[in-house]
Amino acid sequence: MHGSFQDIPDWGYSSNLIFDVHEHHRSELFLSRQIQLHTLFEQSYAGWTLKRPYPLPHETWEEREMEAFAAPCRWEDVKPFLEKRGSNHFVRNLMKGILMIHGQEGDEFIDGSNWERINRRIIESRKDLGFQADWLARVGIGRVITDDYAQPMVDVRLILGKGYASVMRINAFCLSHHPSVRDHNGNNGIEPFSGRSVCFCRYHDSFFLPVGLGNGSTVSGAFGNGLDSGFASHASGESG
Repeated sequence: MHGSFQDIPDWGYSSNLIFDVHEHHRSELFLSRQIQLHTLFEQSYAGWTLKRPYPLPHETWEEREMEAFAAPCRWEDVKPFLEKRGSNHFVRNLMKGILMIHGQEGDEFIDGSNWERINRRIIESRKDLGFQADWLARVGIGRVITDDYAQPMVDVRLILGKGYASVMRINAFCLSHHPSVRDHNGNNGIEPFSGRSVCFCRYHDSFFLPVGLGNGSTVSGAFGNGLDSGFASHASGESG
């Protein structure tokens, strides 16, 4: 019987469980049933070894890249990671994890002889939404803090379950000195508060925007009461 995200133990459940404090588990990707072998590489830190995984405001993606997420996996999509960037730690680590979960005895690498079989197993595994939670439990992860940079205000606990907490990503608050300015992920720190009684009279007013998190919390309350609001008790301001 497969578990669910709600089955992941809560904080303090056991001192033997791993507290994973930095992930980018985005619900639209993590729960997607369209994940394939090439998207595991492209949507992870391994993807940075070949190209930046998102466009800057002045850039546009070609049609192939826009549709790549759902396109059938090809060896040409996977080969560059394994043969051109195979010495990179992120690539090697991810490959080992994929083989541990989706490989079979005798698999040492992902190559032209086994990638199709592994890709089929990845696709098959995504049919069961309990698959991810099962593997978190198998490797001893009891709690996950995730930075959903595409939705910096989202409470992932409502989507992924009580085993998860969100960081409050502050990039947009620091960079959004004007409603037209966005950070490199396309977020604007002022936009979520449009229509509310919030005055942006000075640039640094945006630093205090978290007073409108939806539950009336102040900045200190949102961070200090992370267990209740679903936000982790620290802020993420990384640029990646």
